[in-house]
Amino acid sequence: MATVNKQSSYRNRLRRLRLLQSLYLAYPDPLGEGLLLEFAKEDPELSPGTTQVRRSLQYLHDIGFAEILSKTSPDGGELWVAKATPAGVDYLEGDDPGLPGIRHPSEFLTGGRG
Repeated sequence: MATVNKQSSYRNRLRRLRLLQSLYLAYPDPLGEGLLLEFAKEDPELSPGTTQVRRSLQYLHDIGFAEILSKTSPDGGELWVAKATPAGVDYLEGDDPGLPGIRHPSEFLTGGRG
């Protein structure tokens, strides 16, 4: 069971990084969850789905790396729209991977996989 939890944690951390990187590419403009899901699907290891994208966006919002601008579409349905915050941009552009809940690009340069 520990291996399953470790793999799930790894996927969650990597998915959060990929979504933050996608928001960063559009910064300062926002992106909708549909486009973010498409970006996440480029890495099948992430097992992306709408629920996982929303949970990851909520996590990024909770730590101050993303701002969720809307959770409602114009027709009243559910559609999340978010953008990177300056703190999220600083995290990606910096070299200090100090947060346990999200991977950092520098981990890939050093070969770390924690």
